[in-house]
Amino acid sequence: MKPRQQIVIEESRSESNLEKIVQLLNAFFPEPENIENIKKEFEKSKHGVYVAKINGEIIGANIWVEDSGGIYDWYHVVDANHRKRGVGSKLMDYLISNAKKSGHPKIELKTYNLFHSMIRLCRRKGFVRTKKEPDVWGDNKYAIYYQLNLANGSSYKDFEEKIKELNGEKVG
Repeated sequence: MKPRQQIVIEESRSESNLEKIVQLLNAFFPEPENIENIKKEFEKSKHGVYVAKINGEIIGANIWVEDSGGIYDWYHVVDANHRKRGVGSKLMDYLISNAKKSGHPKIELKTYNLFHSMIRLCRRKGFVRTKKEPDVWGDNKYAIYYQLNLANGSSYKDFEEKIKELNGEKVG
């Protein structure tokens, strides 16, 4: 049996890494992405890129931007050959840890009902679903929005009650 290789998570500032990340994104998402779009978004706001590597090879990435007082997890992707090994979870842990250290009150993200692994990851990490809406892809596919409250002194229960209140649901 081959020994498990160590996954290293690190911040990336290299443009050459963006090329590999775009390849990962385009292998996974139905709408193609390009470096120019990512750079344009980076010009608008504070951002970060975290990469997961094995033996120096990028096998996953997380791209985030600062948005409405928190962090928006813009892209979270893992190479198909390295899924189900905890890579996405390690990237998410790194994002959460750094967001807390930086004093951000929340992390928000959007995923889709067909990305079951991302939905499970969000739930395991304590994210709460904030809304669901039809998406442009159609065909019974819909977008799901999640939020993780990082503010000190607030519990997930408090946060869930606030979301219910905002959605017009009975709290109590």
